[in-house]
Amino acid sequence: MGAVYADQGGERAVVSATATVARRATPWRTRLSTVAVIGLATLVVLGLLVLYPVIILIANSFQVGQFGTPTHFGFDNWITALSSPKTWDALKNTLTLSITRQAIGLVVGVAVAWVLARTDIPGKYWLEFGFWVAVFLPTLTVTLGWIMVFDSFNGLANQLWQRLFHAQGPFNIFSWWGIVWVHLVTGTIPLKVMLLTPAFRNLDASLEEASKASGASTFETFKRVVLPIMTPTVLIVLLLGTIRSFEAFEIELVLGYEANIDVTAR
Repeated sequence: MGAVYADQGGERAVVSATATVARRATPWRTRLSTVAVIGLATLVVLGLLVLYPVIILIANSFQVGQFGTPTHFGFDNWITALSSPKTWDALKNTLTLSITRQAIGLVVGVAVAWVLARTDIPGKYWLEFGFWVAVFLPTLTVTLGWIMVFDSFNGLANQLWQRLFHAQGPFNIFSWWGIVWVHLVTGTIPLKVMLLTPAFRNLDASLEEASKASGASTFETFKRVVLPIMTPTVLIVLLLGTIRSFEAFEIELVLGYEANIDVTAR
């Protein structure tokens, strides 16, 4: 009788354990399915919100006719736009301005971020805080401030140059390099420093110590150890900066009008 009860008890234990596992597994699978459905629905909604306006814009570009009058399908709008020299000049200016400021900003941003994160220079936390503030300052306000400094006629820098050297000041903010400069100091360099400094700070210092213990200099350690590890982060920051530079338009609109520098509006 004891053996029978033991067998029955064992079967009940097995059944109970199986039921417990089933109860634990079912909610997990249900939650997984729910998360998958919610994620898929979110992607669909975001895709519609992003792609629908773009599709409508492309479709309307093939509608030829005056505004407010009946239109017809055609390629006249595209032919007019692509055959205009101003379109190609705007594209060239957009690409050259973007590439130039990203190249300069990447070199300066990586160097400044490394100095702030890996050295003990005085006031480094205040400098880092200043870069954070620069990212969030209004673009138009900062641009007007730089106009007051580097305006070719009555800018403070040119007036100081005239008093010191008795010659016409060389600075002109309304120029190609003026646009590059304002972009660099208002957004390009501060954004890279803001994103790269925490990444350099969280880098494992033992790797650099091992490199220096092997006889490598600071520059060799940076080139052979730090830079390869940080390459993915640097590339992501470069991509973000490039996207932001393609979206920029206020500085070009203010400074490029007088110099006849047109860019594509995004």
